[in-house]
Amino acid sequence: MFSWESLYSIRVGGVSSHVSELSEALAAEGHEIHLFTRNCEDKDEIISDVHYHRVACDHYGGIVEQMNRMCDSMYCRLLDVREKMGEFDVLHGHDWHPVNVLCRIKAQLKLPFVLTFHSTEWGHNGNNYGDWWEAKEISHREWLGGYECSDIITTSTILKDEIQQIYKIPDYKFCEIPNGIHVRKINRKIDLGNVKKRYGINPCLPVVLFMGRMAYQKGPDLLVEAAARVLKKIMHNL
Repeated sequence: MFSWESLYSIRVGGVSSHVSELSEALAAEGHEIHLFTRNCEDKDEIISDVHYHRVACDHYGGIVEQMNRMCDSMYCRLLDVREKMGEFDVLHGHDWHPVNVLCRIKAQLKLPFVLTFHSTEWGHNGNNYGDWWEAKEISHREWLGGYECSDIITTSTILKDEIQQIYKIPDYKFCEIPNGIHVRKINRKIDLGNVKKRYGINPCLPVVLFMGRMAYQKGPDLLVEAAARVLKKIMHNL
């Protein structure tokens, strides 16, 4: 696994949970998983049967420069781990951040890779790139990763359609695997009425919580439309 974030290194967003929990699930199935990620210092550690190889990564310069240095460090660490542990069977990268190291491994070590797209730069910023060269470079690496990888995993149909529309990647490469959750991690015994009271909400009223970016991929517009329909139906039945 190659990712710029994980639950046990630097956390940025949802990719950290996805990568760490996917790695743990694969390890539980009997696979030997090595996760290359970044950290404030070099450190190797086994957590939940996953081998974490964390490379030191500073925060100087822009995000593209930081990822360039991270990829260089990951490549050197991979060579060391490969010499000790043997050859890897599958390389799996997440988003554009490790694309450079994955392409380098493919070119120099002849090892193919799989790439999971969690989002795109276009999805974050639309066409508002202007003169921001980093956004254009990020998009280039998304395109490069899509063409150089053997297979692409997307977490939704809408993301797959978005990637194909932007980068014209052939359909045969795609596999859709929706994100899952561990229900036991979010189940809690709480008094819902008291929680609502603290926020000035009638204890008997239903509450829907949305957490996410205000972007069409997250569907806040669908939530608002659905809420209006539900309220209309409730009022009609009163």
